[in-house]
Amino acid sequence: MYRRNIALCLMCLTAAAILGCQPTLVIPITKSRPQPIAVLRHYNGSDPGFQEPMILLINKAEDLNRLGSYDLVNSKINFAKESLLLLTLGEQPTSGYWARITGIQRKGGLIYVQGMANRPGENETVTQALTYPYDAAVIKKIYSGELRSEIESVSGRPAPSQWVP
Repeated sequence: MYRRNIALCLMCLTAAAILGCQPTLVIPITKSRPQPIAVLRHYNGSDPGFQEPMILLINKAEDLNRLGSYDLVNSKINFAKESLLLLTLGEQPTSGYWARITGIQRKGGLIYVQGMANRPGENETVTQALTYPYDAAVIKKIYSGELRSEIESVSGRPAPSQWVP
């Protein structure tokens, strides 16, 4: 019985030594979670310069000018210290469409953009006119990152101008 216990203990110690030598993957919690990015200011509306739907990170006034924006060109964005994150829905046939960036998070080289894209509800009264809905968020300067869209499609919601900031 005594030899059996010693043999069992030696087997356990050997197994522990072997398993202890195996590399383990430890991911610190702080690095695995996305880090929120604060929105300093919002601009939204309808701008005929935004003909196509897109999500874009803009770091230079020249890049914003190249898009042909009528509204944002005159905004006071300090591109030396700030970036502009733009969400556009492109050309839409009526009013009642709007876009809103609700959150921005960074995880490594990825930038996750959360938001909503609204279309008018079935029984909603709308104006028959072309619109070009957009929402732009001014954030602290980000030099690069791959944008990942997490935009929720909704219908019949009140426009962002009616929201409490």
